[in-house]
Amino acid sequence: MSRDIVKVHARLYGRGPTRAKTIWRDGIVCCVLEDVFTTAERVLVGGGHFEEVRSQRIAFAEQVGPLLRRAVEMSTRHYVDAFLSQISKDGVISEVFVLGDHVGATELAPPSVAVGDRSSP
Repeated sequence: MSRDIVKVHARLYGRGPTRAKTIWRDGIVCCVLEDVFTTAERVLVGGGHFEEVRSQRIAFAEQVGPLLRRAVEMSTRHYVDAFLSQISKDGVISEVFVLGDHVGATELAPPSVAVGDRSSP
């Protein structure tokens, strides 16, 4: 699962986190991504503009949430009922997925939204 989430970040940001770890327990999937900032974001955070970077990252997570949800659904074979994302000033992101009912392998299709596609994912 970590690999799939990292791929989404890398594809859409131009670079992915350097470390990722995912824990799946009791219907909760938590993925922690480290060293996520781009060079431009590091400059902004260093200049005291973390809140602006954080706002942009949260907006990004809301936009690509369906891609991340689908990646987790494909890996776990469970629907994702809720998705939460947060980022720290240290460049660590937590992506949390609350799983719902189990689904069969044939019910889910892989994510297929292209970068720059303005339709909803």
